[in-house]
Amino acid sequence: MYQLSVLLCLKNICANEGFNVDDEVFELINDEYANLNPVGLHAHIGSQIFETSVYYDEVKIILEQIRHIKDKFNIYLFFLTIQ
Repeated sequence: MYQLSVLLCLKNICANEGFNVDDEVFELINDEYANLNPVGLHAHIGSQIFETSVYYDEVKIILEQIRHIKDKFNIYLFFLTIQ
């Protein structure tokens, strides 16, 4: 069986409100799509961001999600991209 590595994209991330990855996505990957190999998370918070603290907050939120995914689904994500 072939395995496809994927980078999952988070939509609508907001440092003030936080963001939770939908657990159903990872349940489906574990149960129905074993040939998908999630390797990381990507998030875009918008353009015209001029303060670096916003990116720090974004990374913190994504790292919390990566920890949640590892703890709950035993899926290890190695890549984090932000924009």
